[in-house]
Amino acid sequence: MFVVPISKTGRIVVPVALRRRLELDGRRADLLFRVSQGQVTLTTRTGALRAAQDRVSELATPSNLLASDELIRERRLAARRESDDG
Repeated sequence: MFVVPISKTGRIVVPVALRRRLELDGRRADLLFRVSQGQVTLTTRTGALRAAQDRVSELATPSNLLASDELIRERRLAARRESDDG
């Protein structure tokens, strides 16, 4: 946890240790603040992108098939069922 004072104008200084943890190496960077239930979460654009990629990868088919391959497989099964019924 880091304690960061806020100036009268609303500015904050991100401590060196926190900048290192966020991999901010002195270049200009945008930080993203999310407020939820009275708590503020701070991340970098890169961190937000990584989190989004992780969430999307969790939604990938467990068989590692492409969605198009899965759709083709399902359609073929449905066509077989229809031909068996007829």
